[in-house]
Amino acid sequence: MVCGGTSGTGAAIGSALAALGAEVTVKRLCRGRRHQPFLARTPIGRWGEPDGIAAALFLWCSPAAAFVTGVILPVDGGYLIA
Repeated sequence: MVCGGTSGTGAAIGSALAALGAEVTVKRLCRGRRHQPFLARTPIGRWGEPDGIAAALFLWCSPAAAFVTGVILPVDGGYLIA
């Protein structure tokens, strides 16, 4: 099961995993008024799109990441550095 913080996050991860042959159930959360403070603090100023999130996941699943170890790749629109 994949749970997304925004309506596209879980769908993107679920789609990427399904493309790899995994059986996936995606739970979606709606963007509401309570999410506005989060969005205001995000330097990129918008919600992530499924394609951008899936691209990061595909990178980690590809041979291009074979020599990458011990790092975290935040896909958060700059939220952690704000």
